[in-house]
Amino acid sequence: MNLIEKVFEEMSTDADGNDKQAQIIEQEYLDATEDEQKAIDRVFIALCGWSLRTLIKGHKATENYNPY
Repeated sequence: MNLIEKVFEEMSTDADGNDKQAQIIEQEYLDATEDEQKAIDRVFIALCGWSLRTLIKGHKATENYNPY
């Protein structure tokens, strides 16, 4: 099992509520510096193909955004 598979497995079996986790992720992202946000976005792109910025704001709002 590779790292991405492990992450998805742990996410799917976590006992905490998804709403609480989603709020934590979004708040941490919004509180992060620009460089930290870009690093987070690159991780999300590796995990699911979308930056966290795109997932939060929607595709249209981030068309010109480049986290690299």
